[in-house]
Amino acid sequence: MSKTPKEPRQQSPKQKAPPRENRKPRFRVFRFFGRLLFSKVFWILILAALLVLGFLRLFTPYLGPALVPSVSLFSRNQHMSTDGLLEEIRSLDELTILEYLHKAVFPYDFFAPGITIPDISEKLRTDRSGRTLREVLSAEEWQTLEAYNLARLTGFDPGLSGRPFLVVTLVYRYGYNLKEPGIITIRENPGEQTDFTVSLPPPRLLSMEIEDPSRTSYPYPDVTLGVQEWKQISSFISGYSPGLPDEEAVLQSAKESLTQVITGFLPGDLDFRVELTTP
Repeated sequence: MSKTPKEPRQQSPKQKAPPRENRKPRFRVFRFFGRLLFSKVFWILILAALLVLGFLRLFTPYLGPALVPSVSLFSRNQHMSTDGLLEEIRSLDELTILEYLHKAVFPYDFFAPGITIPDISEKLRTDRSGRTLREVLSAEEWQTLEAYNLARLTGFDPGLSGRPFLVVTLVYRYGYNLKEPGIITIRENPGEQTDFTVSLPPPRLLSMEIEDPSRTSYPYPDVTLGVQEWKQISSFISGYSPGLPDEEAVLQSAKESLTQVITGFLPGDLDFRVELTTP
């Protein structure tokens, strides 16, 4: 069989590319920003700008008027009126701002220095005024005599061998009864560094409590103490309130505690100061 010769294929003419100047600038903008994003110079400039802003923000209080406004992730539109703050605080009824613990050793902490039982006995024996024992003795002598008699009655006689003693923990609570009218005032401070001032009188003693001793929380020599004896000792100690803290220490701790308490009622963008007024 004879093969029919194949006709040569006709090739379509190739289209010529348009001149370079007529081509569309595809992706050039994106390439520019991509190169810029990975450029060391770009990040050096960003870092330098952040350092300058941080410097200005840090030293603005020392350079005068604010050069850079405060930057916050949260809106500073949060604002609590003084009336609202007063209502929030007064809702507590009573505000304890300080608890002071004192450990008293019965009966020895109640023996006045330089006063002995023989001296007291001699003073009472020689007195001819007809006054009562309480009237004849000074406050320190009376306290010493009371402590001595109670110690003998409850099994803590100082004359016994081993000199038995009892450690008592007292808890003093200082604060305010917020239901008293006018006990707390708040005034705004326009144009000052602090937004407002909270004024209160010095805190007062709200209560004094004596913790009940227990075997698990009493790391001292064991003592045998009945319910009646404990009531007598705790009543005696409550009458004298030993170990009251110094007034200056109470005032200093009160300002610190009040600042922490009031901060809990406020949004973070408000500044205030606490002022303890003297009566």
